[in-house]
Amino acid sequence: MPNQMITQSKAFGVGIFKDGRIAVKDFAVVSDLNKGVGSMYGYSTYSFDEGSTITARFTAEFKANQPVHGEYKILSGTGAYAGATGAGTLDSIPSQFKGVNMYNIRLNVAMP
Repeated sequence: MPNQMITQSKAFGVGIFKDGRIAVKDFAVVSDLNKGVGSMYGYSTYSFDEGSTITARFTAEFKANQPVHGEYKILSGTGAYAGATGAGTLDSIPSQFKGVNMYNIRLNVAMP
């Protein structure tokens, strides 16, 4: 189909938290777009220096001439985050680098 694009990718990023902690983010994402409009979903795992992790699922929508907005659901955690639940949001932010996607991600982590 003309203008239809379906992608699947595995990537990594860095999460910088308000309290100064840094996590490596490994994620897999699938997107389905037609003329730049459509959806994506995927899974992210944040790994912290001391070995703890948080794994979450995200979904987002691409709309014409609008920033990307999506939702997170925390699925699990290990170490300091064992039993973690919660939710969050993701919002795209402008990047000055070609091919670089940047997001402001807010995770509200609830512990048992």
